Amino acid sequence: MKKVFLLLLLGPSLTVCAQKSWQYKIKGNVGTGHDSSKVVMQFPEDGKLVEDSAMIQNGMFELKGNRSEPIKVFLALTSKSKDANKRAAVEVINLYLEPGVITVTSVNNSFRAAEIKGGPVNKDYTVLSRLIKPQTDQLRQLMKDYAALSDADKKDPAVKASRDSALGKIRAAKNEQLKDYIIKNPRSLVSLDALIEYAGGALDYSTIHPMFEALSANVRKGKAAKTFAGRLEIARKTGIGQIAPDFAQADTSGTMIRLSSFRGKYVLLDFWASWCVPCRAENPHVVKAFQQYKDKGFTVLGVSLDKPDARDRWLKAIADDQLTWTQVSDLKFWNNEAAKLYGIQAIPQNYLIGPDGKVVAQNLRGDALHQQLKALLDK
Repeated sequence: MKKVFLLLLLGPSLTVCAQKSWQYKIKGNVGTGHDSSKVVMQFPEDGKLVEDSAMIQNGMFELKGNRSEPIKVFLALTSKSKDANKRAAVEVINLYLEPGVITVTSVNNSFRAAEIKGGPVNKDYTVLSRLIKPQTDQLRQLMKDYAALSDADKKDPAVKASRDSALGKIRAAKNEQLKDYIIKNPRSLVSLDALIEYAGGALDYSTIHPMFEALSANVRKGKAAKTFAGRLEIARKTGIGQIAPDFAQADTSGTMIRLSSFRGKYVLLDFWASWCVPCRAENPHVVKAFQQYKDKGFTVLGVSLDKPDARDRWLKAIADDQLTWTQVSDLKFWNNEAAKLYGIQAIPQNYLIGPDGKVVAQNLRGDALHQQLKALLDK
C-alpha cells in the first residue's frame, strides 16, 4: 500500500489526554467479491506513519490493538484487478479508534458507504460525516469529472477557472457546516479535527484561536490539541502587525541571505517549490507585480521547499518562470527551516512585510497582490 493514501486523511490525527491502556477491535464486513483483497489502516503519530493490515476472508476482516488515546485513522480497501494493466480499485473511509468494538459494514457492497458503529466518538463522527456528505459527494464528483477531461481541456484556462470556482463554493459550504458543528459541540473530540480542517494550511489566528479556546478543557488536553496549539502560537507570532521572524538561507550561488537584510523595502516572503503546481500557476502574477513595483520600494524573497536531490529542478523552475528576484532554499523539503519557523503546512503561501519588518498582509493571490501594492506604493 503506497503511503500516498495517508494524504486522503481529513486532517491531522485527533488524540486526547493520556489514559490507561485499553483495547480496540475493528470488525468489518466488506461484502462479496473481495476475498483477494486486504484492508490497510494508517495514521500518523509522533512523526511516524503507523500501519496495520488484514486480509479479507469470507468478506470479513478484523484489526485490533491497544491504545491509551482515541485517534482518527484511515482505512483503505484494495481490490486486486484481474487486468494487470489496470490499477487496483481503492475505497477509503475514516473512523476513530476508541475502546471496545467498532463495526464496519459495507452498504450495497460499497466499502466507501460503509456504516460505522462504535462508541461515543464514532457516533459524533457519524453525525459530522452526514452533515458534510453533500459537499463530500460534490467534491468527489468534481474531481471525477475533471480527471475524465482530456489533457488539452485540463490546460484550458476557462476550464480551470470554472473548476476552481466550483471548488471554492464547495469548500465554503463545507466550512460553514464544520464551523456550525464546532460551535455546537465544544465537548466533542471530533470538534478538534473539524477545527483543524476548517483552519486549513494557513491559520488565521484571530479567527481560529477563539474557536480553539472555546473547546472544552478535556478536548484541549491531548497531544494533537497541543500540537495544534503550537501552530496557533506560530500563527500569532507571524500575524499581521508582528515583526516577521528573521532567518538566513543560502541563495542559488550559496551566499547566505537574511530576511532582515531587506529592511527599508516592502518584501514579499514567498514560500513555493518547483514541484508545486499551484505555486507555478501563481508565479506569473508575482512576476508581474515585481516588474511593476521593483523600482518603487518592492521586492520578493522566494523560499523553495524543494527536495535535497532537486537542486537542478529548483534552478530550472526559477529560469523557466523568470523569477529574477532573490531565491533561497536549504533543500529540506517540508523540513525547510524557514518554513518550520513560519508554520508552513501548505504552499503557495506568502507574507508581505513592510519596511519596518512588520507583517502587512498574508496570502495575497493574483489581483489581491497588485491591489495591495497599488494602495501602498502608488501614491
